[in-house]
Amino acid sequence: MFVDSDDWLKEGALKNCYEELEGGNYDVLKYGFQRVVDGVYGEEIVSSFQEGIYDRDKIERIILPQIVGPFQLFNYDINPLKSAWSGIYRRQFLQENNICFESERIILNEDYLYTLSVMLAAKNVKIIHKVYYYYDFRDGSLSKRYIKNMLARKLELHKAYERELNKYALFSRYEKEYYSSCVDGFYACFTNECGKWQSHSKVALQNVRSILNMAECQKALIKCKHNNLSFKGLSIYLLMRFKLAALMMFLYRRR
Repeated sequence: MFVDSDDWLKEGALKNCYEELEGGNYDVLKYGFQRVVDGVYGEEIVSSFQEGIYDRDKIERIILPQIVGPFQLFNYDINPLKSAWSGIYRRQFLQENNICFESERIILNEDYLYTLSVMLAAKNVKIIHKVYYYYDFRDGSLSKRYIKNMLARKLELHKAYERELNKYALFSRYEKEYYSSCVDGFYACFTNECGKWQSHSKVALQNVRSILNMAECQKALIKCKHNNLSFKGLSIYLLMRFKLAALMMFLYRRR
């Protein structure tokens, strides 16, 4: 089990997890979390997958598509819980498959890569909709400040995703999901440049244009799953596809 330094577990979480695991030989148990914003307990979030036990076939059909890439681009309400701290893992399973974390200095969202490696190797997964983890969402967290070298670290994450999928000969099966993940990564880099923490608009605009002009970005936009987008999602997609950086920045900062 993993707990970030500024987060904590619900009282009785370990006992409850033990009871959930007792009698089974599960590789992974996934549970929900609750956001705590400035000391105020907020929304409880559970997996977008139904509760139950998933064998290898169900993992490949149901879980992996959403772990590789988003169910719907630019829709962050559908949460498959890709953070490593939203689960407990059988130690022998991790050791046998040599699953460990990559350096966050090289790869951004190393949790996502860890979870992908876990789901690619797991024989079974148990998902419950009980909340055992408290996530402290503070002003100093990575999700609320400018991230240096974000693009380079996202590109390394994309490469690592591709390597993992190829290791299991599954890249072609999840190709659209993979490129959707890449688009999501490029969009995250865009929001990083346009957030309220970035005061230099000209520099931000130049950086956004550089991102949208990248061959990797345009390739991902062409190959991703973009036939199920909401109106908002389609608008973002078209702005990215036609490299309308200035309009993207204007609309994002006025939202």
